[in-house]
Amino acid sequence: MNRLRAEPGLIVAVAVGAVVGAGARWLILGMLPHATALSWPTMVVNGLGSLIMGVVVGRAFRPALAVALSTGFCGGLTTFSSFAVDSARHFSDDGIRLALIYIGLTVVVSFASYIVGFSGSRRWS
Repeated sequence: MNRLRAEPGLIVAVAVGAVVGAGARWLILGMLPHATALSWPTMVVNGLGSLIMGVVVGRAFRPALAVALSTGFCGGLTTFSSFAVDSARHFSDDGIRLALIYIGLTVVVSFASYIVGFSGSRRWS
């Protein structure tokens, strides 16, 4: 099992990646319409982060770049907490049917995006 190493360079790489990822999420969320039946903006950033994570896992990056992109950037870009809040809001405001559609779509989109990123990185490396 890989153990996390608390090397200063890796910590800085994660921190920088997280700042850039969170900034990217803020920009993407600002560009997408929010007044829809489902919480598309959250689904989009989670799907995009999963796609990027698939590429990172499928390729051999230097350790600092790998943690900057995966833990840092993808961790800052994606948002499980917003997914949880959106899901709860759908349950309370829209009913169980729409909530389950949102949850199911988010999981499928995120997993499929990861597979596409991983497969693509293996195919074109």
